[in-house]
Amino acid sequence: RSRMERLLRPVVPLAMTWVALDVAGRALVPGYTGVLHWGVVVFVPLWFLAVYAGVVALAPLTAALHERAPRSTIVALAAAIALVDVSRFHLDAPAVGYLNGALVFVFAHQLGYWYADGTFTTWSRRRLLGLTTGALTGLAILTSWGPYPASMVATPGARLSNLNPPTAAIACLAVFQIGVALLLRPAANRWLARRGPWRAVIAANSVIMTVFLWHMTAYVAAVAVVEALGGELGRARRVLRRGLDLAHERLQRLAAVAADLAEEE
Repeated sequence: RSRMERLLRPVVPLAMTWVALDVAGRALVPGYTGVLHWGVVVFVPLWFLAVYAGVVALAPLTAALHERAPRSTIVALAAAIALVDVSRFHLDAPAVGYLNGALVFVFAHQLGYWYADGTFTTWSRRRLLGLTTGALTGLAILTSWGPYPASMVATPGARLSNLNPPTAAIACLAVFQIGVALLLRPAANRWLARRGPWRAVIAANSVIMTVFLWHMTAYVAAVAVVEALGGELGRARRVLRRGLDLAHERLQRLAAVAADLAEEE
């Protein structure tokens, strides 16, 4: 409950601000069509909170499954993700793919139990390298010879997205990123043992959710100012949007890490 309160508290100012702007726009701007028509992108970050809330709500069940059968649970989730993608791509059942909206994120969260109970931290560096290399190899195979796009973020105009709905490629990416994090963990722990870096982490943790929720609002405001002044962003706008898509994905992960750090603190 306390974790969800910390995550959801910054949503209130965002919602109140846009409700006020929308009401003002409807009252004062002729032909104003509403924020949901022209600026729904500002609410895109909220989908992550919805997913995270669902995963946290399932924690009693997933934690119990991990305690009872950690390997079988991970294998079953991975198999279910693969089965959903096979049904989606080879059995012409695209709607089935949305089941992975739950399965992929639960799978990634389930891997967190392996870190929390000390399993991953007891693995040798050689074993961690095997995990990381294997995940990267799997990701390369999926995106080179499978139906999955190389981009791990949503790209406007793309025929297929790895995030909407999530695919096995995202699950593979999660394993790879966890492997990299574990390989860097000893050096990161030594660095964070110093007072200065750890204070910086605490400071970033205190605002990361606000930055995450407001970064698309800042983007919309910047575009509006440039266009109001007669500027034409053209290709620069597309490049900026691509950069923000990547930043959006990173901020999702940082927000989740920040929630975990706050819980430990």
